[in-house]
Amino acid sequence: MGLACLGYGRKEEARRAFRRALELDNSHQNCRIYLEMAERE
Repeated sequence: MGLACLGYGRKEEARRAFRRALELDNSHQNCRIYLEMAERE
């Protein structure tokens, strides 16, 4: 979900989705990378 939102430019929604995913699985490395990308843009 977060990656799709990021692709469509909906950065705030993407950040929320990535943060929620990390709450569920704190060790998800790709999610951390995508969250960093969403926060930079």
